Amino acid sequence: MYKVESFTGSNIIVTLSQQGSVMLFALVIIALLSSFSLLGMKNTIQANKLTQGFSSYQLALVRAESAIRVAELKLAQLPSLSINVQGEPEEHGLYLQLNSPFSSNVWSAAELKKKWLDKKYVLLQQGGDDGAVDTIISSYFIEKLLLHGSDINTQYFRITARGLGRAEANAVILQTIVCYTNQMSRVSWQQLQ
Repeated sequence: MYKVESFTGSNIIVTLSQQGSVMLFALVIIALLSSFSLLGMKNTIQANKLTQGFSSYQLALVRAESAIRVAELKLAQLPSLSINVQGEPEEHGLYLQLNSPFSSNVWSAAELKKKWLDKKYVLLQQGGDDGAVDTIISSYFIEKLLLHGSDINTQYFRITARGLGRAEANAVILQTIVCYTNQMSRVSWQQLQ
């Protein structure tokens, strides 16, 4: 709004007078745009965290499946599955079915005693680029199941594998039962964790 302050001959002095409504309107618009952008950033960050968690879980699942396949290949070589008097395997990660205080389910004892990272109890798979520090990406162990009254030529094995994602909190434990007669075949599998 223009306001004429004085008029003297050929000189006109004009002053600008502003009521502040335009400035107030601009501040309200800026505040709204800022809140929308903050809300959008918050949603983007949450979506990114969900995506990272899901991809880390998927990576752990793939690594556990890979460990099961490696264990099945090891079984094809028919290794020695015997334990000593302390209940430890003669060959690392290979057990007879245990009916001792250690546990009838080796995986639960390994989980409770944090033996998944100990080469004495499990077989480890390590990953890393050339020159990089090797990190444990998965581990597995094999149990020979002792079934009473089963065919002597048929052997059953339980393979338990643990795969790690990008964080150790994203661990997946898979377990499968394998039947071996003339060739190997999977009888069942389940996800334990």
